Amino acid sequence: MGYNISTDTNGSNDIFYRDMTFLHTGDLHLGKRQNGFDRIPDQRDILEKITGICRERRPDALLICGDVYDAAFPPRDAVTLLDDFICGVSMLGVKVLMISGNHDSAERLRFGGRLMSRAGVYIAGETDRLPIAFETLGDGYGDVRFVMLPFLRAADIRNMLGDGAPDDPAEAFKALFDTLPPFSGRQVLLSHQFYLPSSGDIFRCDSESPTVGGLDALPVSALDGFCYAALGHIHTPQAVGRESVRYCGSPLKYSASEAFAEKSVPFVTLGEDGEASVELIPLKPERDVRVISGSFDSLIGAAASTDPGEREHYYYVTLKGGDEPPDAMARLRYWYPNIMQLSVEAAGSPSVFDDSDGDSYDGGSTAELFSEFFGMQNGRAPDDSELRLIDEALMSSGEEDRP
Repeated sequence: MGYNISTDTNGSNDIFYRDMTFLHTGDLHLGKRQNGFDRIPDQRDILEKITGICRERRPDALLICGDVYDAAFPPRDAVTLLDDFICGVSMLGVKVLMISGNHDSAERLRFGGRLMSRAGVYIAGETDRLPIAFETLGDGYGDVRFVMLPFLRAADIRNMLGDGAPDDPAEAFKALFDTLPPFSGRQVLLSHQFYLPSSGDIFRCDSESPTVGGLDALPVSALDGFCYAALGHIHTPQAVGRESVRYCGSPLKYSASEAFAEKSVPFVTLGEDGEASVELIPLKPERDVRVISGSFDSLIGAAASTDPGEREHYYYVTLKGGDEPPDAMARLRYWYPNIMQLSVEAAGSPSVFDDSDGDSYDGGSTAELFSEFFGMQNGRAPDDSELRLIDEALMSSGEEDRP
């Protein structure tokens, strides 16, 4: 990779007085089901809003920083949705740079990437080759190199660097960056690893994976060579150490712990000297995630006096007082049709009732289920050789077509 791309798409000399701008998003988790609810309609809505921001602001590029899909084998609707999204953005003249995350199958995500690069859509999914993928875009002040680092496990780094790979993860990442061709201009990083500030911690939420594939948390100092680090994996929007190192956060709320989070998409302006100015553009979904609590009667009373549109949001409900009727969920859903979870606090012993948890079986072939299990156990999707072994084993057992 490493294309030199002119951003002068309208024939105007104004481009020579214009800073580089880009939108930063990630953790789309397309195809996700949350407590039994299909989030595809909500994902389509929020991606249309992001496309609208691209149409209004006309950034030079849109960065998508991993966990594009929620699973290695995304459902058909999720694949169609991504296709619609990147095509719509690309048709606006906005370049798309996308990397794989720990939820993605790198091989599947990068399929067709060489052809799509001709339309300004650049995908880095591979984790087994050097140098690291990069794309070079230009503004009025020169070139900006976008270094595209897909999700990596410790084993990937050892394979890429060979026997001389440093044991320390931070040193290993610096060694990876050193394999890039020399470049004296401004650099931006896309990454889907777990970075921590030199002091303090970051905000986490319940919808994130508990691990990132066995790699220790990396110090933010590993990113000192970049004017802006566009990070994925953490679902709460936040800066890490400095304003120009930032988790964009997921565009939607995927757990009750995110109910009070403010979702946004960073709009970044990169000046001549490499200073990054960040504007957080709010993202407001049609259906939000809400947390409410109270006695059964108080919740029914509140619903009766609430605007019907407000009752269409997703609700995590806690019943208090111990006087709930046996059909509480059904009766509450008359007023709040999208209850994701119902908890009951009685005599200091909370109980939880919902129709399905976040990891419920939603259909799919035996091969898909096995691949999901493989990913949970190994922190990555199975590669092509492992998928062939799965297929061969299922064929020999006569299970290949099991739903």
